[in-house]
Amino acid sequence: MLKYSPVLLSPRGLGTGNPSMQTTEFNGLAVTPADGTNLPGGTTTGLLVTGAGNVNCQLAGGGTAVLTGLSAGQALLIEVTRVLSTSTTATGIVALYN
Repeated sequence: MLKYSPVLLSPRGLGTGNPSMQTTEFNGLAVTPADGTNLPGGTTTGLLVTGAGNVNCQLAGGGTAVLTGLSAGQALLIEVTRVLSTSTTATGIVALYN
C-alpha cells in the first residue's frame, strides 16, 4: 500500500488549496482498470491520476461516470467502487483511502 501524506483539501478537490485548511493522510492502492472487478480496497475516498487522460468509473451511488481531460498529478475526492477499462485512457491511477 502506498501512503500519501499530507494532502491539502480544497473545494476543487485535492491539491494546493489554502495552506490554512485542514490536512489529511491517505493510503493508496495502484489500480488496474477492469470492467468486471470491484476495487480490492472497497469504496475509495478519492482517485489520483499520474498520467493524463480519461477515467471511466462506477460511482459508490451506483451510476457510472467518465471523467474526461484529467491532468497528470490530478487528484479528485470521489467515491468509486470500480475503475472500468473501457474508455479509461489515464495511466498510473491510484485509489485513495483514509
